Amino acid sequence: MKKKPSLFPVVNALLVCCLCAGVAAFAYWDLTRFQQPLPPLIAEPAVIDFGDIQGIERVRGTTSIKNTTKQSIRILRVIVSCRCGDVNLRIGELLPGETTELSVSWDVRGRTGRTEETLAIAYVLDDGLQQQLLPVRLRANVVANSQ
Repeated sequence: MKKKPSLFPVVNALLVCCLCAGVAAFAYWDLTRFQQPLPPLIAEPAVIDFGDIQGIERVRGTTSIKNTTKQSIRILRVIVSCRCGDVNLRIGELLPGETTELSVSWDVRGRTGRTEETLAIAYVLDDGLQQQLLPVRLRANVVANSQ
């Protein structure tokens, strides 16, 4: 008499596959439910770091400003936290996915050690209902002149 083949290995393999698929689906759901959406406007990099500087009165740097939405953003102005920097940014409409450049000239005279300033880009989305701010930080370590 021939012995019937057992279904146990097949059923066992199916159960293992279903369990693996369930764990993978839960892990994906668990990771994606806590992801924050991108803000409408981002600066890349968000901090313009000039590093260690010595014997320089004015430093210059740039960052890219990108519209991450599917609607236009209207850039209104740049708000500077002190009278120590000059900024250049195209004011007006930034189309979906478009990038523009923010250039900064920062006067560090009279500063020593680690120093930071913040400027903010004021903008509104296409609906124009609420003004929002994108902060951009300037950072440097001003090293005293060795004599």
